Amino acid sequence: MFRFRILWPIFAAVLSGLLTSVGFPRGLTVHNPLAWVIPFALIPVLLVIERLPTTYQSPARAHSTTLRQVTPFTRGLEAFLLFWIYGAVLIAVAFHWVTVPAVLFGDLPPAISNLLFCVYCLLAGLYFPLLFLPVIWNASRCSKRNTDPFPIWVLVFSTTLMEIVLPRFFHWTYGNLMHGSLPVVQWSAWIGSSGLSALVFASNFTLAKALSDPSRNPGRLGVVVISTLTSWLVVFALGHRRLGQIRALQQTSRTTHVGFVQPNFRFPGLPRNPEYAKEAVMQSVPSLMSITEELVASQKDNGKLDLIVWPESTAPYDFAWSETEQEKVRKKIKEWNTPLLVQASEFDKAELESMGPRKATLYSISFLLRPDGSRSQSFKKWVPMPFGEAVPLEDTFPWLGDLVRDNVNNVSKLGRGTAVDALAYSPLDAVAPLICFDAISSELTRAQSTRGNATIYINQANFLWMWKSTAAYQFVQLGRFRAIENGRSFILSANTGPSAAFTPSGELAAKPLNLMSRGFSSTKLPVFENKTLFAEWGEKPLVLLGLIAFAVQLFMSRPMTRNNRR
Repeated sequence: MFRFRILWPIFAAVLSGLLTSVGFPRGLTVHNPLAWVIPFALIPVLLVIERLPTTYQSPARAHSTTLRQVTPFTRGLEAFLLFWIYGAVLIAVAFHWVTVPAVLFGDLPPAISNLLFCVYCLLAGLYFPLLFLPVIWNASRCSKRNTDPFPIWVLVFSTTLMEIVLPRFFHWTYGNLMHGSLPVVQWSAWIGSSGLSALVFASNFTLAKALSDPSRNPGRLGVVVISTLTSWLVVFALGHRRLGQIRALQQTSRTTHVGFVQPNFRFPGLPRNPEYAKEAVMQSVPSLMSITEELVASQKDNGKLDLIVWPESTAPYDFAWSETEQEKVRKKIKEWNTPLLVQASEFDKAELESMGPRKATLYSISFLLRPDGSRSQSFKKWVPMPFGEAVPLEDTFPWLGDLVRDNVNNVSKLGRGTAVDALAYSPLDAVAPLICFDAISSELTRAQSTRGNATIYINQANFLWMWKSTAAYQFVQLGRFRAIENGRSFILSANTGPSAAFTPSGELAAKPLNLMSRGFSSTKLPVFENKTLFAEWGEKPLVLLGLIAFAVQLFMSRPMTRNNRR
């Protein structure tokens, strides 16, 4: 009995972690029935937390050595540990692709890489006890019988607030995990992906509460199940209605014709394994120009392109300050009569002269080269890749960044941009560049569509580092959510793929280019200029509700006098 009491909660936490992980994409699709597991994935771990012991059991019973004093601390600690296990399992399954760059580009043996990943899972798993702190708080204070638990709506909105304010390595929310249901994700245009998280939490918390003690009110469980399913049916129906409206608007809106290439480049010495290197083409400007020429030539029957896109890292490293290379490209752009969006790098010149290239700040930038020979202002990347382009906490502890770069290959020091202005490529249209990790930031994309006046998002990425892992597919879905939230068309143009274009409704606008393949594509994307409800308000309503929920929790947890106690 004692072993079962210990092992069952651990099994439930592992099961919830596995169920939640099925929501992460493993391919380029907008339809995935497994998305409907997410509103129920947390129930096992929540259920065992609800059923944790609440009072001291008499030692007069048999096996008294297995019994212990139950206190708010011990009950809260058990809930904490269960969420920690849950988080570690979830990260181990969903983000195992982290080991791929460590092996292929970091020169680490697979055994060492996996060992370090296990350590990472344990550390990153601590995010989830913090995220579900309101639930742990509730479990702790309910260690005594006859204590009123926090209302479910309070747990829902306080947990949603934690999801919004906690720093994350990735921008995945529980709402993002519903990506496989196209009608449901339409709600992100109204309430954002964090708003969808609130719906997911409400479903899980309500059902877990009803299942925790069905004997008290046998009819309650049936009512809760029916009401929960009905609520999701309403969510689906309203989302389906909006989807139809957006599709109708897309049919009548003006369009912009964009072409993008996928050269499938590798780089000198990367990847280090010759077997993997065979699947990619060595980076070169002639090869990049050749595939772009093929793209332009293929448009004779489709009309002139309004914009051509080169992915991240496909132009030479020094392209931003090499007038010779730029002049070669400008001649072709004039011939094509089409602006080109390029991603490149540039140093802080003052730091480069005083500190040298190893310690000087490097910026990842995007800019337009136009047929008239002009060059747009540069957009600087906002979100550096952790441990690849920046070291966490090095802004506070500069020595930490130097220590990592002195001992780990291919770690640079990337500066962060602050501008949100879109780059105009025609009299009517302006592109918001998103360089790699930028596409995961709802703060940046919202600012680009409101203050930056962007009419289209383009994510320039290089997934060579992740090779054939699921990382690229996760990026696709995050970028797709940013497009739906703000009512803008979205293109992911990736060096090694997958490259794809999405309409403001989140549907594929052209046949995508597969992972680790060479090719090009073009599409006429609808242009919306109106702001969505989410773009107008962002997460302010959810933050307000979350603060109210925390205030209620503090009020309910206040010390009570003897006369006020039950």
